[in-house]
Amino acid sequence: MQRYLHYAANFGIISLLIGIPLGIIDILETLKEVQLMSLNLYIAIYLISIIFYVLFIYGFVLLGKKIKNKKLTTASYLLIMGSVTLNLFQILTPFFPKLQGIMYQALVLVALGIVSIVFGRALIKLQFQLGKIAKAAGVLNIITGISMITVVLSFVGVILLIPIYMMEIIILFRASKNFDSLY
Repeated sequence: MQRYLHYAANFGIISLLIGIPLGIIDILETLKEVQLMSLNLYIAIYLISIIFYVLFIYGFVLLGKKIKNKKLTTASYLLIMGSVTLNLFQILTPFFPKLQGIMYQALVLVALGIVSIVFGRALIKLQFQLGKIAKAAGVLNIITGISMITVVLSFVGVILLIPIYMMEIIILFRASKNFDSLY
């Protein structure tokens, strides 16, 4: 399992490297500033992004099982389900333009906000095993979740995603390194 946590952290790096340009493209396309890619390429990149993200967050499922933290395991599964749903939503919007409505987007933001808060609380509990970075990542996840729930302040959550991602990658690397000393 130690090796899988290390792989999960690496999948997180790849997911982040795919996610940043994909997020920029989404923002530009939403603002109708640019259409940078074909629909098939867009869908392919999103599917690849989903796969790497799921493999990354699954590292937290494994970590939760290792240290017998059911909240972390459950929150990780919820995060996977919420993120897959959000990404499928993004993929389907070109085919179902009504999904671009504000009510659908607000619903997705609120759901992901709730999951982010639960995940953040679970990360905070890792501070004793993995240090202050777990607490910092947890607090930032909670702030992100609250900002997403408000919908109006969701841009705050988007800004925090990159540092959160990096902290979570570090947490998984640290957990893989200290695997034997965890419970």
